[in-house]
Amino acid sequence: MFIAKKIKWVLLGFFVIVICMMQFSFVEVQQSEFNRTGLEQYLSSNANTLKSEFIRLRQLVEVANPNRKSLINQLKKCRLQYKKLEGFTGYYFSYSERDLNGPAMPVVEEEPESKFVRPPHGLQVIEEMIFQTEIPKKELTEEIDFVIKLTEKLAQTFTTLRPYEYQLFDILQLRTVKVYTIGVNHFDCQSLKTGHAETIASLNSLKEILKASYAHADFSKLFATIDSATNFIKEQEKHTGKEKEFDYFTLYKNYFIPLNTQLIAVRNATLKSGAKNIRALNLNARTIFEKEAYNTYFFTKMQLNKSNAYLPLLGKILFFDPILSKDNSVSCSSCHKPQLAYTDGMPRAIGFLLHDTLPRNTPTLLNAALQRNLFHDARALVLEDQAKTVVQNEREMHGDFGEVVKKLRQSDEYRKLFAKAFSGTKDTSITEGGILTALAEFQRTLLSFDSRFDKAIRGQENDLSADEINGYNLFMGKAKCGHCHFAGLFNGTTPPLYTESEFDVIGVPAQNKKPYTLDADPGRYSVFKNAELFYAFKTPTIRNTEITGPYMHNGVFKTLEEVIDFYDVGGGVGLGINLPGQTLPSDKLNLTALEKRQLILFIKSLTDTSEVVYFNQPLPAMDDINSPLNSRKSRGY
Repeated sequence: MFIAKKIKWVLLGFFVIVICMMQFSFVEVQQSEFNRTGLEQYLSSNANTLKSEFIRLRQLVEVANPNRKSLINQLKKCRLQYKKLEGFTGYYFSYSERDLNGPAMPVVEEEPESKFVRPPHGLQVIEEMIFQTEIPKKELTEEIDFVIKLTEKLAQTFTTLRPYEYQLFDILQLRTVKVYTIGVNHFDCQSLKTGHAETIASLNSLKEILKASYAHADFSKLFATIDSATNFIKEQEKHTGKEKEFDYFTLYKNYFIPLNTQLIAVRNATLKSGAKNIRALNLNARTIFEKEAYNTYFFTKMQLNKSNAYLPLLGKILFFDPILSKDNSVSCSSCHKPQLAYTDGMPRAIGFLLHDTLPRNTPTLLNAALQRNLFHDARALVLEDQAKTVVQNEREMHGDFGEVVKKLRQSDEYRKLFAKAFSGTKDTSITEGGILTALAEFQRTLLSFDSRFDKAIRGQENDLSADEINGYNLFMGKAKCGHCHFAGLFNGTTPPLYTESEFDVIGVPAQNKKPYTLDADPGRYSVFKNAELFYAFKTPTIRNTEITGPYMHNGVFKTLEEVIDFYDVGGGVGLGINLPGQTLPSDKLNLTALEKRQLILFIKSLTDTSEVVYFNQPLPAMDDINSPLNSRKSRGY
């Protein structure tokens, strides 16, 4: 009897627990309206539809004499369908994204001694084949089959994706950045030129995705903002032609900023917590044209901000102090002069110690913290390594960190500065690592995002001329500058994830006169000995280029006019240089004299030296008043 009663009470307790768990589960579902299954079904269904569109494309290729117009129209359908998935593929499956819609250029494995080159695949490869004079049927069919298999795998994978709610909003916001920076301007459809239609499809799919993910939520205000943006694009399409450029400026200022603002509001109202991951892009920022939009610590080994006010201050003093060099005569600012946006105004840098000319032009340090690779050949990955390379280079500063540490420890002022800068850490003494960290932290403060252009597109000021605005529209459109110098940072760090840097072979000549010959600098090949990297250089920022000439890695062009002329004719190939590996399109841009002038006016509107700092104070003294180090002079300019 006792055992029976005990079993009875145990069973009763078990059922109470089960009922409580069911109620708890029910409450959780009610608290969160996120329909994960609905989103998975949406993605899987659209991946299957994409597969069907590619199958139809293959059928059109298989006929005896494929009709180019029919192939083009079907490829457009494939691309429009793909845009419903774009963002999710890149977020979860980066290699699949590249194989679906990566540039039609091989990807080099950048490992020592590696010769592996990953062949390109996907929509852009198919596009190139279809537009060839003679369509390569066999190769085209094989490429389409490759993509069909890929979409089939994606359709299966999406059914069990299990996305987190915060990831959905990450993707939606990152996607709007990608659509604007490398979508609407035909970046990935340069022959089809369907970027405007694809942007409309991408924006409309945002509504579809949210409807699939939240069955009962009210997104009417956000949807109205999306509709306003798509209607603007449609109106622009009616009037854009040879005489009028698409208005990319107004599209962002009046439509994409409100769209992103609405997405932020919806995300904050929906999620219980903020962003989970450290990203290059701050998803709370209204625009991509402000320094708050970018996280400098994404581009560093530190990952989290461990700085205090004294650390960049220490870095600033070290930057202007020649004590880092072998003979105490050369500082970082000897080549990176503040009044020239931290360049030196020379075609190629001067090697002060050996009184020779260095092989390359001095790059700006403004916004240098916001890139994955440093130097023209991208041989350094973080600012700490960049500083170390320069200090130790025998043709630049020829410093020895063992000796530098000894010199700095002779100064009580420096000892106190280091102690304050690294307060709370395990090591507050003067070390090589501490020196490099301080120099890097100083450079992370050198952010330039308050130009007249930035303020105008953010809606803070309205002092851009019509010529400057049209110059930006040309930059994004006809001139194709925005295909490599991506809007926002205006360098080659690829949005929206900013994990890769662009390297291009553009055919820079050795001298700016006939007969033109290719500059002999091997570029990226000097770092990784792969033939695909011969003459490839990192794409630099065009911010502040008004004051950072001469231009190119070898300083061959003295003026912005010469730079524009170079691109207008098609780069090195357009000048008559034999360069089969040139990645810059060699067809002429056919810019008019007015358009060239407008481009340059826009570029000059990106000048902002408000964060440039000078040094006009005494350097930290040595404890020994008779030390010859006390006679060193700062390079504060």
